[in-house]
Amino acid sequence: MPSLTIGLVGASSSGMWVPVEVLKEEGFKAYYLSDRLRERTVGLPRTRETWGKLGCELRSEHGNNFLARVTAPFIWQDNPELALVDSIRHPAEVDYFRNWFGAAIFGLNASAEVRYQLMLDRNRGVDPLDWEDFRELDKKDRGIGENPYAQVDAALKKADLVFNYDGNLKLLEERARDELIPWVRSLERNLR
Repeated sequence: MPSLTIGLVGASSSGMWVPVEVLKEEGFKAYYLSDRLRERTVGLPRTRETWGKLGCELRSEHGNNFLARVTAPFIWQDNPELALVDSIRHPAEVDYFRNWFGAAIFGLNASAEVRYQLMLDRNRGVDPLDWEDFRELDKKDRGIGENPYAQVDAALKKADLVFNYDGNLKLLEERARDELIPWVRSLERNLR
């Protein structure tokens, strides 16, 4: 089992790829819960809506921590010294990684406007381009309203460290290096 596991929580297009890359540079091996969705949607449209609906169905059929449970064997098999788990979108997934891996949880919070602009800038081809479509998907992702896909807001409330982020990617990278990495190093020291 990894000596240190960091779980990452954030709404869609929150900029989480920035702290992920910084942690990978520090020796963390990355695992993505969203990969389990992509594996199950081969041949279907590659969109956040497709993945969101499938995630909802899988959680409904197999429990809210299903994606965590099917990702854990990859971590156990690789047995990295340092593991990071991205795409955590539900409090039950937070609980799973805390219980089984002793994970510390990092969250990234950004306004819908900031995330929408980041999504447009990235232009990955899987995201809605219309503001109203984004807002609808965002509500479902965050656990607001009827038939939510996930519960990102509730998962963020369980995070040990949260950055509020204004859309400046350079500043986010600096904060990841200046604040996130020292926090991670203090966790490592406490494990020794």
